[in-house]
Amino acid sequence: VAACIYVRDRITSRALAERLAVALATAGVSSVEPTGARFDAAKHEAGGTAPTADPALAGTIAAVEVPGYVDRDGRLLRAPVVTVYRTSDNAHGDLR
Repeated sequence: VAACIYVRDRITSRALAERLAVALATAGVSSVEPTGARFDAAKHEAGGTAPTADPALAGTIAAVEVPGYVDRDGRLLRAPVVTVYRTSDNAHGDLR
């Protein structure tokens, strides 16, 4: 399973990536792509931030950089790497 996840992350052929996804699903492994969910450091790995003017979006996941995976029992095999929204609080555009 770990080898299939590793190869799926690096493969350039969309058809082969989809075939590996089917094989993983058959083995009870599903991908985790939590766009729009609240960031949780226990379940997600922050890969970067994206600015937002909407305070309601701060702390939510803007995009998934690398999907995560869980087994059929819901155990996290690998956390997804995500981009998290942060608000800009001043005229210089510093993110908070």
